[in-house]
Amino acid sequence: MRILVADDDPGNLDIMGRLFIRLGAEVELARDGRAAAALAAASVFDLILLDLAMPGRGGRMAAQDIRRGEAARGWRRAPILALSGSDAENVLADPDFDGFIQKPVSMAALKEMVERWSKEGQA
Repeated sequence: MRILVADDDPGNLDIMGRLFIRLGAEVELARDGRAAAALAAASVFDLILLDLAMPGRGGRMAAQDIRRGEAARGWRRAPILALSGSDAENVLADPDFDGFIQKPVSMAALKEMVERWSKEGQA
């Protein structure tokens, strides 16, 4: 499973990167929304996690960029999950996002997420 994680906090990136690797995933890390959108434009991911509150190009704008890029290239829609300490209700109403992960993220939540989205990708 190929996963893209974007978060402006280096500590969060390190933790999530390590946890996903322990779960057997291939992980790309981005420190802002612009970098995340560029990575998503260059390669197909099975799952994308975007922090909503990144400076500059935040998660919402990055998700819009990613969706436009997918449509322009004719690529399948990758699941995009928002990472945030709050705002779940607004995210779940946003058509660019497929889910929400509460921060701080736990190993159990990441494991469940990888299992869920890897199964949905095979269906």
